[in-house]
Amino acid sequence: MGLGGVMIATNGLAAFALVRMFSLMFAGDRTPMTSRAPEPLWLVVLPMMLLTGLTLHLPLVMQKFSLLPQGAGEIILNPSLGWLLLGSSGLGMAIAAFFYLFRAMQRPAALVPPIFNRLLAYDFYTPKVYQFTAIGSVWLLSRLTDWLDRYVVDGLVNLVGFTSLLSGEALKYGNSGRLQVYALTITFFVAAIGLYMSWSYMPGLMVMLFKQEALPSSL
Repeated sequence: MGLGGVMIATNGLAAFALVRMFSLMFAGDRTPMTSRAPEPLWLVVLPMMLLTGLTLHLPLVMQKFSLLPQGAGEIILNPSLGWLLLGSSGLGMAIAAFFYLFRAMQRPAALVPPIFNRLLAYDFYTPKVYQFTAIGSVWLLSRLTDWLDRYVVDGLVNLVGFTSLLSGEALKYGNSGRLQVYALTITFFVAAIGLYMSWSYMPGLMVMLFKQEALPSSL
């Protein structure tokens, strides 16, 4: 029931929109676009006419090839639904012609409150909502990524390069060319590395030494 109501309402609105467009083009005020309309080419007219004929004859084609639903051996047809669709189309066309073709009253836009006019004119403010949600989040994320890339990643890389350059310059001026200095430096760093690597084993070694010193006194 609800799906049928939606279909009937959509059919009526489509008929209203078509007659409204026809009235604005051929019964409204003359505009530069309607003063002389170009004739459509046969490449446009012929496919449109063929598709129109196919659409109008589609129920008969489906009945001919037994494509309609079957029930109890007979084809299920609903004449009331057809009359409802026809009535909704006629009602939509009549309302559009009443307002736009014959201009018997003001246009429907003047009868609707301004707030609803603005709501429909701006498509329920969908572009603004999309701009402040999807586009805004992407813009914020891109700015954050650009800031991180510019000040964090590039800053860290530049800091490492500057530190390497500064340490190289310091080592260049601290180079004396004497073998004793090189040997002392190598010995010092080898001892420091060995001490660092054996630091975790120092407590165990101290305990073993204390135990070995305590054994003769106990005997």
